[in-house]
Amino acid sequence: MRRVLRPLLFLLVASAVCACASPPPPKPAPKPEPAPVEEAPAPEPDPAPETWQQAVEKWGHQCPGPFFKLPEKKTVKAAGRTFEISGSTLRLVQDGGWRGPLKIGVLGAIKDAEYNTQQNIKKAAREFKKLGVHIVVANGDLIGDEAGDLAKVAKMLGETIKVPLFVHSGNYEWTSAFTETFTSAEDKYPQIFNMNLLRHVDLGGVHLFSLPGWSVRQFVKPAACYYDEEQVAALEQQLKPVVEDGETVIVVAHGPPRGRGKQSLDFAANAGNVGDEALQAMLKRVPVKFGIFSHILEAGGRATSDVERQTPIKLPMRRPVDKLYLNAGSASSFGWRMLDKKTSRGMAAVVVIDDIEGGGNARVSFLKLR
Repeated sequence: MRRVLRPLLFLLVASAVCACASPPPPKPAPKPEPAPVEEAPAPEPDPAPETWQQAVEKWGHQCPGPFFKLPEKKTVKAAGRTFEISGSTLRLVQDGGWRGPLKIGVLGAIKDAEYNTQQNIKKAAREFKKLGVHIVVANGDLIGDEAGDLAKVAKMLGETIKVPLFVHSGNYEWTSAFTETFTSAEDKYPQIFNMNLLRHVDLGGVHLFSLPGWSVRQFVKPAACYYDEEQVAALEQQLKPVVEDGETVIVVAHGPPRGRGKQSLDFAANAGNVGDEALQAMLKRVPVKFGIFSHILEAGGRATSDVERQTPIKLPMRRPVDKLYLNAGSASSFGWRMLDKKTSRGMAAVVVIDDIEGGGNARVSFLKLR
């Protein structure tokens, strides 16, 4: 009997122990799958402009402007000539290429529209007409520190220069205001063209390519025109095929290329050689044979045929040279102390490009305006 009860008692105790033990906790419910996140649709790219007006609205705040093409061309009649805008290229409509020498008047750093500067511009216009100048370039810094002067300068130029006039920014002009000023003046002064956006002027066998602004940001006013090495590379990409086709190319840039020594185009009185190294390398590499610059005003009135060393050409020039790069100085009447210790109260330049079909040669003369 005892043998039978002992196993039974053991089973009862074991059952009681098991009954008192806590059951294992339930397994946690699986976390719900996160709802799929719907990706926001990518913003649609801005449509490419189809007209010149749309291009101005899209890129008028940008300087330098991009190189681009337009499906719809715009025709402009100015100064007895017909031009066609097909994007960033302005083309002179004519039969064949440019005939004879091309004479270019250059006004650097106008700076203001004060009475004496107005007289300087009028004198330059008279001299340009006497010398048979075909086109004029206003090479940046159309204003100084007074932003309100821009409309006055535009009016002064529009009423004084009657041949096609190509303007672009230096390192002072507020880009949006520059675009607005010259766009609003188109109807009254159709001979003025904005080279911040019209980067390539095709005159038939001879081409102007612009590089507005300056490459040292600390010397560029807020919202003014700044360019970097990528902009120089983009310019090279556009002009190199033109050079390789045997056409004559002139780079019109506000700032000069880097030179060597005190006789160069870029020598600043208190800073030495301050020109743009990337620009100099590009001009040498392509090569581009002709360049029009200013910006370093105390080095104005200088010319060279060597873009790297910038050994000066003796002036006045007796004969043309195969390569020519110059600093046009300032047309302003404000007295500026030059590197030769003299004071300039306004200068201009006339560049003559000849033998265009044969690759081109050039000479320059500088005009004292006051």
